[in-house]
Amino acid sequence: MSSDLVWQVIRKNNAFKRRQRGIQKHFSVEKFNLRAVHSQRHSGLASRKALDVQPSSDGKSILLSVKQPKNRFRPRISTKTVSLKKKQMKSISNAAKSLGLGKSARTAQRRAAALLRSQRPRVSKKKTDA
Repeated sequence: MSSDLVWQVIRKNNAFKRRQRGIQKHFSVEKFNLRAVHSQRHSGLASRKALDVQPSSDGKSILLSVKQPKNRFRPRISTKTVSLKKKQMKSISNAAKSLGLGKSARTAQRRAAALLRSQRPRVSKKKTDA
């Protein structure tokens, strides 16, 4: 199916759509949606080619998931996930370029940077009594 047809089917109702009171914009919690915005451009369900960045369980690296268009009818093997420990930004930009996702590369890098920042241990200042 084309991505336009898939979007027409899922745009009104799906399990990943979230609404908040007082905010006109709708949000989405689906995989491969880097901006968490409910729109056709950012939808991970409707797009054939996509990438996703998530924190790893060990808290020291990030996971890069890539949606493979050639296996889209085989859900089990349609995604590849790789753990990135070094040179994360370069790896993300290379993956985006190989898929032809130039616009998503910068968004994925920003999300990865935020995840890496959150994984850093916080330095607490020692209080001195004066």
